[in-house]
Amino acid sequence: ILSNNSSPLKIGINNQNLTTTPSTMQQGLNEVVMNKVQRMIEGKAVGVQATMERLVNEGKINRKSGQKALEEAFLNGTDPEKYIADNGLALVSDTSAIEPVIKEILAANEKAVSGYLAGEEKNLTFLIGQSMRALKGKADHQVVRQTLIDLLNGMK
Repeated sequence: ILSNNSSPLKIGINNQNLTTTPSTMQQGLNEVVMNKVQRMIEGKAVGVQATMERLVNEGKINRKSGQKALEEAFLNGTDPEKYIADNGLALVSDTSAIEPVIKEILAANEKAVSGYLAGEEKNLTFLIGQSMRALKGKADHQVVRQTLIDLLNGMK
Protein backbone atom coordinates (compact mmCIF):
# COMPACT_ATOMS: atom_id res chain seq x y z
CA ILE A 1 0.00 0.00 0.00
CA LEU A 2 1.31 3.36 -0.93
CA SER A 3 1.36 6.33 1.38
CA ASN A 4 -0.77 9.40 0.80
CA ASN A 5 2.37 11.41 0.09
CA SER A 6 1.61 13.45 -3.00
CA SER A 7 5.25 14.00 -4.02
CA PRO A 8 5.71 13.18 -7.72
CA LEU A 9 7.41 9.89 -8.55
CA LYS A 10 9.29 9.16 -11.75
CA ILE A 11 8.69 5.70 -13.13
CA GLY A 12 10.43 4.23 -16.16
CA ILE A 13 8.21 1.93 -18.23
CA ASN A 14 9.16 0.76 -21.74
CA ASN A 15 11.92 3.36 -22.00
CA GLN A 16 9.44 6.13 -21.14
CA ASN A 17 9.61 8.23 -18.03
CA LEU A 18 6.24 8.77 -16.41
CA THR A 19 5.52 11.06 -13.51
CA THR A 20 2.82 10.17 -11.02
CA THR A 21 1.97 10.50 -7.35
CA PRO A 22 1.55 7.72 -4.82
CA SER A 23 -2.16 8.59 -4.42
CA THR A 24 -2.68 8.24 -8.19
CA MET A 25 -0.83 4.93 -8.13
CA GLN A 26 -3.01 3.77 -5.20
CA GLN A 27 -6.16 4.75 -7.08
CA GLY A 28 -5.00 2.83 -10.15
CA LEU A 29 -4.13 -0.19 -8.04
CA ASN A 30 -7.53 -0.06 -6.34
CA GLU A 31 -9.25 0.02 -9.74
CA VAL A 32 -7.24 -2.97 -10.98
CA VAL A 33 -8.03 -4.98 -7.83
CA MET A 34 -11.73 -4.04 -7.88
CA ASN A 35 -12.04 -4.95 -11.57
CA LYS A 36 -10.46 -8.34 -10.88
CA VAL A 37 -12.78 -8.94 -7.89
CA GLN A 38 -15.80 -7.92 -9.97
CA ARG A 39 -14.82 -10.33 -12.78
CA MET A 40 -14.40 -13.14 -10.22
CA ILE A 41 -17.84 -12.44 -8.72
CA GLU A 42 -19.47 -12.24 -12.14
CA GLY A 43 -17.82 -15.50 -13.17
CA LYS A 44 -19.06 -17.26 -10.03
CA ALA A 45 -22.58 -15.84 -10.51
CA VAL A 46 -22.69 -17.01 -14.11
CA GLY A 47 -21.64 -20.53 -13.10
CA VAL A 48 -24.17 -20.77 -10.27
CA GLN A 49 -26.92 -19.31 -12.43
CA ALA A 50 -26.17 -21.84 -15.17
CA THR A 51 -26.46 -24.65 -12.61
CA MET A 52 -29.83 -23.31 -11.42
CA GLU A 53 -31.14 -23.00 -14.98
CA ARG A 54 -30.04 -26.57 -15.73
CA LEU A 55 -31.80 -27.91 -12.62
CA VAL A 56 -34.99 -25.99 -13.46
CA ASN A 57 -34.91 -27.18 -17.08
CA GLU A 58 -34.35 -30.77 -15.95
CA GLY A 59 -37.42 -30.46 -13.70
CA LYS A 60 -35.41 -31.10 -10.54
CA ILE A 61 -36.38 -27.79 -8.91
CA ASN A 62 -38.86 -25.02 -9.53
CA ARG A 63 -37.88 -21.39 -10.08
CA LYS A 64 -38.65 -20.39 -6.48
CA SER A 65 -36.31 -23.08 -5.12
CA GLY A 66 -33.73 -22.07 -7.72
CA GLN A 67 -33.84 -18.48 -6.51
CA LYS A 68 -33.36 -19.56 -2.90
CA ALA A 69 -30.42 -21.79 -3.81
CA LEU A 70 -28.90 -19.11 -6.04
CA GLU A 71 -29.05 -16.56 -3.24
CA GLU A 72 -27.56 -18.98 -0.72
CA ALA A 73 -24.77 -20.00 -3.10
CA PHE A 74 -23.89 -16.43 -3.97
CA LEU A 75 -24.08 -14.96 -0.46
CA ASN A 76 -22.61 -17.84 1.54
CA GLY A 77 -20.65 -19.86 -1.00
CA THR A 78 -22.86 -22.91 -0.47
CA ASP A 79 -22.94 -25.56 -3.19
CA PRO A 80 -26.39 -25.04 -4.75
CA GLU A 81 -27.11 -28.73 -5.35
CA LYS A 82 -26.14 -29.59 -1.75
CA TYR A 83 -28.34 -26.75 -0.46
CA ILE A 84 -31.29 -28.05 -2.49
CA ALA A 85 -30.81 -31.59 -1.16
CA ASP A 86 -30.25 -30.50 2.45
CA ASN A 87 -33.33 -28.25 2.48
CA GLY A 88 -35.76 -30.55 0.66
CA LEU A 89 -36.18 -28.19 -2.28
CA ALA A 90 -36.08 -30.84 -5.01
CA LEU A 91 -39.30 -31.43 -6.90
CA VAL A 92 -41.19 -34.65 -6.35
CA SER A 93 -41.94 -36.31 -9.68
CA ASP A 94 -42.56 -39.85 -8.44
CA THR A 95 -46.22 -40.59 -9.20
CA SER A 96 -46.36 -43.16 -6.40
CA ALA A 97 -45.75 -40.31 -3.94
CA ILE A 98 -48.06 -37.85 -5.70
CA GLU A 99 -51.04 -40.07 -6.57
CA PRO A 100 -52.30 -40.75 -3.01
CA VAL A 101 -52.42 -37.00 -2.30
CA ILE A 102 -54.26 -36.33 -5.55
CA LYS A 103 -56.80 -39.06 -4.75
CA GLU A 104 -57.51 -37.29 -1.45
CA ILE A 105 -58.00 -34.01 -3.31
CA LEU A 106 -60.41 -35.65 -5.75
CA ALA A 107 -62.41 -37.20 -2.90
CA ALA A 108 -62.60 -33.87 -1.06
CA ASN A 109 -63.68 -31.89 -4.15
CA GLU A 110 -66.55 -33.85 -5.67
CA LYS A 111 -68.15 -30.73 -7.19
CA ALA A 112 -64.99 -29.84 -9.12
CA VAL A 113 -64.58 -33.47 -10.23
CA SER A 114 -68.18 -33.57 -11.48
CA GLY A 115 -67.70 -30.26 -13.26
CA TYR A 116 -64.56 -31.49 -15.00
CA LEU A 117 -66.23 -34.74 -16.03
CA ALA A 118 -69.09 -32.63 -17.44
CA GLY A 119 -66.59 -30.80 -19.65
CA GLU A 120 -65.74 -27.75 -17.52
CA GLU A 121 -61.97 -27.51 -18.01
CA LYS A 122 -61.57 -24.72 -15.42
CA ASN A 123 -62.10 -27.35 -12.73
CA LEU A 124 -58.86 -29.04 -13.76
CA THR A 125 -56.99 -25.83 -12.95
CA PHE A 126 -58.68 -25.70 -9.55
CA LEU A 127 -57.78 -29.33 -8.84
CA ILE A 128 -54.17 -28.76 -9.91
CA GLY A 129 -53.97 -25.79 -7.55
CA GLN A 130 -55.42 -27.79 -4.66
CA SER A 131 -53.01 -30.64 -5.36
CA MET A 132 -49.99 -28.34 -5.52
CA ARG A 133 -51.12 -26.71 -2.28
CA ALA A 134 -51.44 -30.10 -0.56
CA LEU A 135 -48.00 -31.07 -1.88
CA LYS A 136 -46.61 -27.74 -0.62
CA GLY A 137 -45.44 -26.75 -4.10
CA LYS A 138 -42.78 -29.46 -4.10
CA ALA A 139 -44.31 -31.56 -6.86
CA ASP A 140 -43.54 -31.29 -10.54
CA HIS A 141 -46.49 -29.35 -11.97
CA GLN A 142 -46.60 -31.40 -15.18
CA VAL A 143 -46.60 -34.69 -13.28
CA VAL A 144 -49.44 -33.45 -11.05
CA ARG A 145 -51.43 -32.31 -14.10
CA GLN A 146 -50.97 -35.57 -15.98
CA THR A 147 -51.73 -37.71 -12.91
CA LEU A 148 -54.93 -35.72 -12.32
CA ILE A 149 -56.01 -36.12 -15.95
CA ASP A 150 -55.30 -39.86 -15.84
CA LEU A 151 -57.27 -40.33 -12.62
CA LEU A 152 -60.15 -38.17 -13.84
CA ASN A 153 -60.30 -39.98 -17.19
CA GLY A 154 -60.42 -43.25 -15.27
CA MET A 155 -63.63 -42.00 -13.61
CA LYS A 156 -65.48 -41.50 -16.91
